[in-house]
Amino acid sequence: MPAIEFNIHNGIGLLTVNRPEVRNALNLQAMADFAAAIDQAHATTELRALIVTGSGKAFISGRVISAPEAHRLGIVTHLTPPDEALSSAMMIADSLAEYEPGAIRAYKRILRAAQSSIAEAQAVERAEFPKLWAAETHHSAVERFLGKE
Repeated sequence: MPAIEFNIHNGIGLLTVNRPEVRNALNLQAMADFAAAIDQAHATTELRALIVTGSGKAFISGRVISAPEAHRLGIVTHLTPPDEALSSAMMIADSLAEYEPGAIRAYKRILRAAQSSIAEAQAVERAEFPKLWAAETHHSAVERFLGKE
């Protein structure tokens, strides 16, 4: 079984570190395979969301961090019971996959820019949103919304 598995289904990617015998610790080969899977995900235009998980009881072994600590550190965004983690992640990914791909890409560019500074994020936002507002998908969504009132 490969150390890194990457599959896409309905626009949602699932990248699994599959080394439970070492708590999914990454060796050099696994790091290279992980990087290749991330590159593949980045190049896949139909990908709307990516879930990164580990098989067994550990995510990836870079020390043991409890789920509440990972949440506090911002490593994870949601806490669920262990037996519901993947299904919860799939529900979140399904909701993200419903959005227009161009909007998701724009949000991701804004989030990346925000890592530099708020000013950079605002500049990217000013560049991205006029294109989104002019897009046919936006006009169709507004018409559907207005038709429901």
